[in-house]
Amino acid sequence: MILKPDPDENARMSRSAETDAKIDRASKRWAWTAVKWGLCLLVVAFVSRHAWGLWNQDEFARVDVHVGWLALSLLVYLAGWIPSVWFWQRLMQAMDQRVGFRDCARAHYCGHLGKYVPGKAFVLIIRSGMMKSRGFSAAAAAVTATFETLLFMGAGLVIGLALFPVTRWPPLLSEWISSPWLMPVIVVTLTVAALPLIAKLATRLAVLITPRDMTAGQSPLRISVKLIACGLAVFVVSWALLGLSLGLTIRAVSDEPLRWAHWPLWTGAVALATSAGFAAILIPGGIGVREGLLIEILRTQPEIGARQAVVASVLLRLIWLIAEILAAVVVYYGLRPRRMASREH
Repeated sequence: MILKPDPDENARMSRSAETDAKIDRASKRWAWTAVKWGLCLLVVAFVSRHAWGLWNQDEFARVDVHVGWLALSLLVYLAGWIPSVWFWQRLMQAMDQRVGFRDCARAHYCGHLGKYVPGKAFVLIIRSGMMKSRGFSAAAAAVTATFETLLFMGAGLVIGLALFPVTRWPPLLSEWISSPWLMPVIVVTLTVAALPLIAKLATRLAVLITPRDMTAGQSPLRISVKLIACGLAVFVVSWALLGLSLGLTIRAVSDEPLRWAHWPLWTGAVALATSAGFAAILIPGGIGVREGLLIEILRTQPEIGARQAVVASVLLRLIWLIAEILAAVVVYYGLRPRRMASREH
């Protein structure tokens, strides 16, 4: 007697296996999320403990906060992203996407809030999703957004290293660099000479980092060396404005006048700290990493006390977060994209 397989039993087994697989994937996802947030909390706890120790060392110092300077810092921070919006638009146009500045600005500023999700991929989801809703290629938006971010943070690292003579960080370089002009000359020369290599590496890295489900069916990314040079040039302006935002925040917690001669210091500190926070990809928004590095750089400056360094670093995070939330609301509801038909003519 030959027993025939029961179709119902096979179906039940198939559904059971599928359910087990879903539960397993969900468990791994939740475990990975717990690891990321646990690491974030550890970093924040360590930096907070260090900041508290510095605060107590300077117990007689008084810190008054001037709100007007913080408001100005907020506006300068928002202006600092305009060159990035322009460069992203150029990247999209290089991918045969006839996107306007308005749509790019809307998606770019809204996407900033995604960096507070572990892994930072949510930034791409927001920006590509908003571009897709306007009829543009979501794949092109995702891969170009990744490229823009990588080049921007790379420019920050280059600027931070070039401005080492004023930030004096990382301290290990002090033993090797004596002339104040040697580091900037070396960094700028190497960057210009390596532009073709940077173009290839950044392009490949952008494609590798962007989730594959976002780039399905997208033609290869080809960015010219000339466009990358333009991007690095405008990013210098961006980082200078972000540095000025830090300087205005320092002025907000100090009674000393704004010292414009310290602008390179502010720019170098912000560039290094923000780039390091971005490199800590498991930490949402680089929380703790950026503040810790900023505190270390600022507290070594003779004009900035330990308490001022701590308060300025924390306030900078708060001001930038408020700016990102306000900007997202304003551009989402205020910058209504032009009608789809207007782009086709």
